[in-house]
Amino acid sequence: MGLIAVGADVSNAFAEAPPPEAPLFMYIDDNYRDWWENHLKRPPIPKECNVVRVNRAIQGHPESPRLWEKHIDKILRDMGFTPARHEPCLYSGTVNGERVFFLRQVDDFALATPSTVSCEAVIKYINSKMTMDVKGLGIIGRFNGMDIEQTKWYVKIHSERYLSKMLQDHGWLLETPQNLPIPLPAEPKFIKRLEAAVPPTTATEVDQLRNEMGFNYRKVIGECLWPMVKCRPDISPHIIKLSQYVDNPARDHYKAAKDILNYLATTKSEGIYYWREHPVDSLPDGELPTLHHDNYQLNTIAGDNGSLTGLVDSDWAGDTVKRKSLSGIVILFAGGAIAYKSKYQEVIALSTTEAEFVAACDAAKIILFFRSIFEDLGIPQEDATILYEDNTGALMMANAQQI
Repeated sequence: MGLIAVGADVSNAFAEAPPPEAPLFMYIDDNYRDWWENHLKRPPIPKECNVVRVNRAIQGHPESPRLWEKHIDKILRDMGFTPARHEPCLYSGTVNGERVFFLRQVDDFALATPSTVSCEAVIKYINSKMTMDVKGLGIIGRFNGMDIEQTKWYVKIHSERYLSKMLQDHGWLLETPQNLPIPLPAEPKFIKRLEAAVPPTTATEVDQLRNEMGFNYRKVIGECLWPMVKCRPDISPHIIKLSQYVDNPARDHYKAAKDILNYLATTKSEGIYYWREHPVDSLPDGELPTLHHDNYQLNTIAGDNGSLTGLVDSDWAGDTVKRKSLSGIVILFAGGAIAYKSKYQEVIALSTTEAEFVAACDAAKIILFFRSIFEDLGIPQEDATILYEDNTGALMMANAQQI
């Protein structure tokens, strides 16, 4: 929509909210008395006074997050913003005749508008309801640990800074760098080898294997979960698989985890590109991606930038231990993934058609969720959302219009 996102931060969020309904008191210690008298320059607190009434929400109290949420929600609603029904932290409204989108995550704000003037007006109004001003952060380059690149042609999200910091702890990385790396081999025999790998049987063997491989398997899998959830769908099925062995990994699991880290180290600047329908001349050009770099205007995989598109696939009984099938789902908008999911199915499918149909049903639920959000944001999806599925039997069942 040609919008520019700016950030804002509330430095004193919980203390802006009202106190809990039940009276709350805190003990007065020597440090508090010293702060009261020497820092605030106020009269000494009588020695017989042992507690003080808390007049605001306070960090650590179980009600404080809810109280802050109700407080900032009321401020935004009073200004004319409306939250999405199924995503109450995401708002839309009109300020100075311009469409404004507002995202809040606890005390971190992101506002998207055609110009920064409307953003400044929103922040100014919020400040009028606060005891301490909200800090404007300008055009967003980072949000909740995720790197954001806003350019003339696209908005890119990635996790290069997180990965760079994470990978510094692993000196054995990139022992065999690859020009065109892949996370892990896709051949079924590789997955079967992971499932058939024999783990250590004693605590001594577990320690010996960990020392030999040079890293903590559980820690590495945990470190990879964050970029996987945020902006790296390419490693999702592999991390899902390797996470099944964190209790007692075998040598093959260690080697696979090392391959994942090598892949991330080689591709740490990669992320998801969301392409603009029209260029924003006030922003820098930015570097075009190395893949499909010639398709930078209205870059789409299926459909067009203003329409949701879904793709779904599934294997059949790929897990040789429990015989469950793995669903893979991705929902695209503006040329990039806005939702993706890799998950073993709850039921055991008796055929490829059944496995693919279960995956398609799950994808349809996600599509309905996003169609609802787009409706609330004033970007309704007028046409039916196309879901790409490659199993003929599943397609015939879905289009039969009967149960």
